[in-house]
Amino acid sequence: ISDEAEELKRVIDRVKRELKKIERNPKRYDDAEGELDRCKQEIRAITKQRSELYWGAYPLNILTNYGVLPNYAFPEEGVKLTSIITGIEIDDGHGGIQYAYEVFEYHRGAATAIKEFAPFNIFYGEGRKVEIDLIETGGLGNSNIESWQFCDRCSYMEISHLGNDNSACPKCGSQMWKDSGQLHEVIRLKSVGSKVNHIKSLTADETDERDRKTFLVQDYIDIDEENLVGGFNVEDKVFGFEFVKHVTLTEVNFGLGDPIGQKIQIAGEEIPAAGFIICPDCGIVNQSNDPEKPTPHRRHCKFYNKKATEHKWSNLYLYRQLQSEAIRILLPVSAFAVPEKLQTFKSALELGFKKLFKGNPGHLLIKEQSEPLQDDEGAFRRYLIICDTVPGGTGYLKDLVYSGGLIKAMELAL
Repeated sequence: ISDEAEELKRVIDRVKRELKKIERNPKRYDDAEGELDRCKQEIRAITKQRSELYWGAYPLNILTNYGVLPNYAFPEEGVKLTSIITGIEIDDGHGGIQYAYEVFEYHRGAATAIKEFAPFNIFYGEGRKVEIDLIETGGLGNSNIESWQFCDRCSYMEISHLGNDNSACPKCGSQMWKDSGQLHEVIRLKSVGSKVNHIKSLTADETDERDRKTFLVQDYIDIDEENLVGGFNVEDKVFGFEFVKHVTLTEVNFGLGDPIGQKIQIAGEEIPAAGFIICPDCGIVNQSNDPEKPTPHRRHCKFYNKKATEHKWSNLYLYRQLQSEAIRILLPVSAFAVPEKLQTFKSALELGFKKLFKGNPGHLLIKEQSEPLQDDEGAFRRYLIICDTVPGGTGYLKDLVYSGGLIKAMELAL
């Protein structure tokens, strides 16, 4: 909390310095009075937001939201939405009206927030609807934006480091690994924002038909061979399964999708390269299709009131990541080459788990994965991965492998 409060204080101090510049030399500005008003509004709004960090939440909520205490509603660290409602009319104490701000905070688990708190989405709460229009980037001086190298053939990805001399993918050996087109900026989704006028935010919420955006979201599961610790196989058939004591699950939101824009190849699939267009300093989302008239930046941003040609935008993917445990099932390629057969097998497994656990094990993710073979061009192995989405794992999957529970689930599905 102290780090977040300190960052907000730096933003307030920056706007105060801009305020003094305008007051000292108002003739330099086309609309000095308007600029002064915008500065004062921003200072009040961010000051209110900063005070809410300490006094606007119950202590127990603070401890669970920041991962100090476990939160069983979402065991991962939560993602925060800060919603600033502007233009609220209040009595100024002298018979007149002045405009005030309200700051609301909402938290969601990362698995839900990767879509629900993504830019352009509409969030509904407390009789209001607000559009997500900002991703907290940390600013240019303390940026949380990362550059990742993506493999075009397999699901391997890593942070790009200067001096990294790998000429091929460390996982599958793809020679496209060092291609500049495989490098893309990403940001871990931790905090988002919305700023909207009071009247515009009000909604009677009389219908279930809510405005929800559809995003291209993919799961990638990275398994190191040294973490395979035993399992079961059928000697005369290409089928078996093994327990994986440590896996990395990465879920990436690639944006709304652009069928005609530039593409990047990731894990054998074509992915839109655009992602979300976001200011690397203030984090505002560019919603304009006119390059000459981009979305205005926040008042404290270094690109505020700059010419369109001087603006800097980042094309970002959003991601969440956790470490857990899994079961990897090797499938016969010929038997499951038809997507319908693979989907039938996945559905049967889900049914078997429901019968075995006498309920829906919602924390288990079942995902297909194809891994190319380094020594055989064009050949690959096909797996079904059962991943525990609770960070660190719950122990369910290890027990399923060693107690025969996975075979029992398959039998129950018949």
